[in-house]
Amino acid sequence: MVPIVIIENLVNYMLIVRTNLPKEGHCGLCILSNFLQAYLIAGFFEESVKYLAVRRIIYKSYVVDPRALVVYSCCAGSAFGTVEDIMYNLSYGLGTAIVRAFTSVPLHCATGLIIGTSLAERKFFEQDTERWYKTLILPIFIHGTLVMCVRASSLHCSSWSWSSLPPSLLSPS
Repeated sequence: MVPIVIIENLVNYMLIVRTNLPKEGHCGLCILSNFLQAYLIAGFFEESVKYLAVRRIIYKSYVVDPRALVVYSCCAGSAFGTVEDIMYNLSYGLGTAIVRAFTSVPLHCATGLIIGTSLAERKFFEQDTERWYKTLILPIFIHGTLVMCVRASSLHCSSWSWSSLPPSLLSPS
């Protein structure tokens, strides 16, 4: 968990802070900044760590059937979500703990289940999911979408609205 926090903070600094991308406002750069943080920093890096954790045990002797691999991946997801939840709670307090207990931890369990199911299909049913990106694309999309929804509804992005989009995107053609 500690290495992913270091990597996320480093990439956040390189992409968002150093390039002076705004995090709030009525501009396209604000949306780009939130998109990068949601899908690249949160989605890609966190789901990749879960994938690598489960992928590491796929051929161990205690993974005897597909259900075992799915359970291990759910455990990896819940552990990741719990540690992340504790880190957020130390920074933001009890209110955050309650909300994240019902959103973040189940999200990480669900994406862990998707990863585990894909890896179980590969190992036990010899499905064509050999490429890592086929396993990760849906969890990254789900994770990033939840983060984007939270960011769009949170106070620091409350100034964003549909009016910040170019009129050509809103008008039917």
